[in-house]
Amino acid sequence: MKLLSGHFAVLAALVGLTLVLGLMLAVYRWYRPAPVPNERQLALMDLMQAEAFIYRGDRGKLTLPYRLFMPERADADQKLPLILVLHASTGRGSNNFSQLSPAVEQLTSAKLQSLSAAAVIVPQCPKGVEWTDVKSSGAPYGNYTMAGTSVSERFKAVLALIDDIIANYPIDPRRIYITGSSMGASATWQFLYHFPHVFAAAIPMNGRTDPSQAEIIGQTPLWMFHGIRDKVAPIENSRAMQAALKVRGIAARLTELDAGHGIEYESFTPETYLWLLQQELTTAPRSERENIASGKKI
Repeated sequence: MKLLSGHFAVLAALVGLTLVLGLMLAVYRWYRPAPVPNERQLALMDLMQAEAFIYRGDRGKLTLPYRLFMPERADADQKLPLILVLHASTGRGSNNFSQLSPAVEQLTSAKLQSLSAAAVIVPQCPKGVEWTDVKSSGAPYGNYTMAGTSVSERFKAVLALIDDIIANYPIDPRRIYITGSSMGASATWQFLYHFPHVFAAAIPMNGRTDPSQAEIIGQTPLWMFHGIRDKVAPIENSRAMQAALKVRGIAARLTELDAGHGIEYESFTPETYLWLLQQELTTAPRSERENIASGKKI
């Protein structure tokens, strides 16, 4: 009987401890301090316009904060290329600075911009969701089947945002590019599947993809980057895609870096940047884009 009472006491203590820990976690989530911009983000906040875009779709209103970098033009009639940067999961929120990643720092730097001017746009994905609607079970994130996946509301909002930027700024619609890392790389891959011929070229930095869709994805010029020690999204993801592209006779570059998951600084070199801006759509701009509901800036 005493032994049974002891078991009940231990069980009661464990239940009490679980309740206390749950309460502490809830309090932390409620009261934890808001993110503070680091030095890189503070510099980019000074450099880039802060805007928000309202997309009204089938599921209601979606607001996308975004940052826009518009370089000076040598010629008033010059139309600029536009680079879309999709951030990783750590960039989610509504503060309009957490998405300002090392890739954004590189792309807006004087070092690269002096080679050839380009506009850069960086939308921010809301908390609690990803760019895509694909559910994941946790790291390591392997490749998956894209057939049957839906186009997320965030995708539709991003495309509507690009249309808005083209309508209001001197942007060349034949030179729209896409890049992203981690969650943003996975979104880049899925954008190329759902919307071929929208982007003139793509630079996915790791992420997960679907080699069985190489015929569609490979219609967009690709330069892939992946760290050989990546334990979040294994390098086998990109190796499998490159192999699938090769079988289909589609040329694509894969640069394997001696690195882990964070590879943005290493990926955007002058060579990478100039390659990207040399690509141009060979079809009519946005010829295969869905009819997207209109949005507006606020």
